[in-house]
Amino acid sequence: MDAARLAEQLRLKVREETGLLVSAGIGRGRFVASVATHAAKDQRVEHLRSLNRLPSELPLSPLVVAPQGNEAEFLAPFAAGLLPGAGSMRGARLAELGLTRLGDVAAAPRHVLAGLFGEMGARWHDLSRGIDHSTLRIDKPPLTISRRSSFDPPTADMPFLHGMLDYLLARAALEARGRNLRAGVARLHLRYGDFSAADTSCWFDPPIDDAGGDAVGVGAIAALVEVIHVPREEGGFAARREVNQGVVAIISGAQI
Repeated sequence: MDAARLAEQLRLKVREETGLLVSAGIGRGRFVASVATHAAKDQRVEHLRSLNRLPSELPLSPLVVAPQGNEAEFLAPFAAGLLPGAGSMRGARLAELGLTRLGDVAAAPRHVLAGLFGEMGARWHDLSRGIDHSTLRIDKPPLTISRRSSFDPPTADMPFLHGMLDYLLARAALEARGRNLRAGVARLHLRYGDFSAADTSCWFDPPIDDAGGDAVGVGAIAALVEVIHVPREEGGFAARREVNQGVVAIISGAQI
């Protein structure tokens, strides 16, 4: 069975059994496949935004297949922030260097990237060119632990969102404790009712082991207040935006 047919069967099975919509991308190597999946999600969002009204049953995202042998060309237009480890701090450094797209990273000298970012920089150079020799492992500990929830209809009720955020944090923290992980950052991602999104993070240096405690909670609630409001063009603050989906992730200190 070819990869495309298998991916379609898996997506349909997940939808039939859980009602969830799953995006899928196919490529030679984990990183190329992950970027293809990202492209599939973006295409689905753009399609939904183009509609005058949402259909009663949301469509699956298209299946994106990265062309074998032309991975570098396929990857080139995508954001460099998709590279593993290119979070807010390293991503900002890449932007300062003018390396905002994967094509920019691929064109940069490998030894320069290695000098600036160490082994990670050298790996970024390979990945951005479609060179990825990593293998799938089911026993590898997760780098991130995330919990999410969707709201139908979207809501801007702050007490409700505070409570949901507390709940998501508690669930993520329980998983982190079970794996003996320390929290280096609490990351909050919101998707609004109009399909736009916002992200913000609260960092902990050194990483903390009370992932569900007050330190994370206060930081996450402050982050929520920050991203639930958007500035008006003429200044000040607009009304609270309705949130369609909220995600909170706790990342282990090993990444810091």
